[in-house]
Amino acid sequence: MTDLPLNPCILAIESSCDETSAAVYLPARQQLFQEIYSQVALHADYGGVVPELASRSHLEKLYGVVESVLSQSSLTLQDVDAVAYTRGPGLVGPLLIGASYADALSLALDVPLLPVHHLEAHITIPMFEFSDLCFPFLALLVSGGHTELILAKDLGHYELLGSTMDDAAGEAFDKCGKVMGLEYPAGPKLAQLADAFVPGEYPDLPTPLKGNPTLDFSFSGLKTAFARSWDLHYASYSSNAFAYAIQHAIVHHLTSRVKKVWSSYPEMPLVVAGGVAANQCLRTSLSDTAKSVQRQVFFPDLCYCTDNAGMIAHNAYLHWDRFGVWGSRAQRVRPRWPIETLLSRDE
Repeated sequence: MTDLPLNPCILAIESSCDETSAAVYLPARQQLFQEIYSQVALHADYGGVVPELASRSHLEKLYGVVESVLSQSSLTLQDVDAVAYTRGPGLVGPLLIGASYADALSLALDVPLLPVHHLEAHITIPMFEFSDLCFPFLALLVSGGHTELILAKDLGHYELLGSTMDDAAGEAFDKCGKVMGLEYPAGPKLAQLADAFVPGEYPDLPTPLKGNPTLDFSFSGLKTAFARSWDLHYASYSSNAFAYAIQHAIVHHLTSRVKKVWSSYPEMPLVVAGGVAANQCLRTSLSDTAKSVQRQVFFPDLCYCTDNAGMIAHNAYLHWDRFGVWGSRAQRVRPRWPIETLLSRDE
């Protein structure tokens, strides 16, 4: 175990998918600097992330984003006390690029190497922004690859209460946007069309898992129903109306599960995290729901919703402060790493 310095400086690397990011966290000053390079333009022609291209881009851009974030913070590599990186879950190639860079850098600097669970980092970053947020709490993690309801008992201790049975919420946004002919990434563009909808008639879509008492989610049937409605009624409604219909259905499904989980865990606050947490309709719906039942809901700043190294640096500090440094320098990445097994670190 390596003792935590009095004023630590943590450099973090995030490379789990298609954002290359680096961050510097100075917890004693409550300062967090980050730089993100998005690969959206690189993958646009393919309509989705190509893992091999993502890996090559991380290799090309990682050095630059690290230099940029050090410049932002007016620090050098000699000021770094630990190097953190995303161990998983994520795409194996991109994860290996980040892990290899972090491992080599920590060895060269002779500082600890801190592996981080990507999903836990998403749900703990609001603790950096909100001093009144502490364990235990509920978390709704919504992104392109994950839709989960989590009971966060304590740092490292999580219980999965519900998850998607098929597509994730962000995936449903993207696929329905693609049906409409929107360019990649289609999800944010669909949300823009939905927010511009003038109240009126819109296509009727089914309610996923209607009447089912589970806390799980399902978006595959909704996506299929949307595609069928688009084919049959394309000329009957505007694109804004179609976008509004699917956004309303997705947000309603997510909100209904939050209402249900709050009935079982009264008084617990809710953290909403992940890329879809940036969706304004979802934020409004959950804020209104929280107000109606007198609960607290915490949303991270938009810069911490998509994949970013700031959340990795912050989470690494939380674990270092609580548990010290764990594991050997030869860390294995874990592309599939359920959050409820997080403390089984050496598997």
